[in-house]
This record gives sequence, structure tokens and C-alpha cells, in this order.
Amino acid sequence: MSTDWQSVYGHPIVLAETFVESPRFTGACYCAANWIDVGWTKGLARRAGGGYVYHG
Repeated sequence: MSTDWQSVYGHPIVLAETFVESPRFTGACYCAANWIDVGWTKGLARRAGGGYVYHG
């Protein structure tokens, strides 16, 4: 993924964010792929006009 991204945008990927609906899934496929768990989201969404808003 990083190689393709770098060829298009000129810089590598250092972090990829994904979400797991934890009540339904364990995220086992990410563990199997050696992804590193960096924690829970803070529940913020970026606003078009700038800044962030809490969405739960």
C-alpha cells in the first residue's frame, strides 16, 4: 500500500486508520496482518469549515 501511495503522492504512508465495530467483531484479521493497535478514537469528525465536532 505504501509503495503505491508514494508513487502517486510522493510520500510514504506512516499510519493507516481503520475502525472495527467492536460489539460485533474482534479485529482478528488486523492482528493476523501484524497491524499495531494504537487505541480508541476520540469520536471527533472534521468539519468542512475547519475544526472538529464530537459525534460519539
